[in-house]
Amino acid sequence: MADFAGGAAAGTLLPVGRVNMTADYTVKLLAPAEGDNLIARGRVLKPGRAITVATVDVYASESHCATALVTMRNVPLVTE
Repeated sequence: MADFAGGAAAGTLLPVGRVNMTADYTVKLLAPAEGDNLIARGRVLKPGRAITVATVDVYASESHCATALVTMRNVPLVTE
């Protein structure tokens, strides 16, 4: 969930014809994710032409349960 939220945040800044994929990510678990209401909020820290870095905070029932640092590799969309 954190990886997807980070990639989605990074993808909002890509020009048409480019996509991103995860190069690296680290997740730190802060508390148990109790309840069934999970929310992940992604935010771009450093956009770039080749690499974009995003951070993600994950909440369960309004309790901050995890945080992640996601590095995305930006590449051209290949169609055949």
